[in-house]
Amino acid sequence: MSVFDKNDLTNQFKQAVKSLQSELNTLQEWLYQQIPAIALLDVQLEQADLQAVRLRANFTKNRNHHNTMFGGSIALIATACGWISAFVQSNYNVHIVIKKSEIDYILPVTSDLVALCQPVSVEEIKKCQKMLQRFGKGVLNIECLLLSNNQLSAHWRGEFVIYSEKD
Repeated sequence: MSVFDKNDLTNQFKQAVKSLQSELNTLQEWLYQQIPAIALLDVQLEQADLQAVRLRANFTKNRNHHNTMFGGSIALIATACGWISAFVQSNYNVHIVIKKSEIDYILPVTSDLVALCQPVSVEEIKKCQKMLQRFGKGVLNIECLLLSNNQLSAHWRGEFVIYSEKD
């Protein structure tokens, strides 16, 4: 006789998935409130955790007269992905502003765009936390890969200032 009830484990798994999806939906609505243009560009938050942040942008809503995606849309989507990544990695209880960014456009975007931010290093998180404790603000450097048709279309880098509100 098994210690684990298969039906109970299946129900627990379903509840966990439902909870994660609910959190993702809440975070996406919050993103739309913070950066309203993201909603207008039909950008969907697909993943937001310590492993990665992934956004997907609808090509049709961002297409220009050359039948490629607007460069400005690509840059905004990358910035939003980096901003959410900074938010998730800094434990949600901070304010975040972008200080600077740069983007290299590699290939034209001709389909839905996937923006993907991997986590920054543990060392960089620790450095940011020390700066935050000592000076009230820290810095996170985040990179975003932008993919179209499973090919790297752009590479974005941004520097975010993380600060907590003074009591």
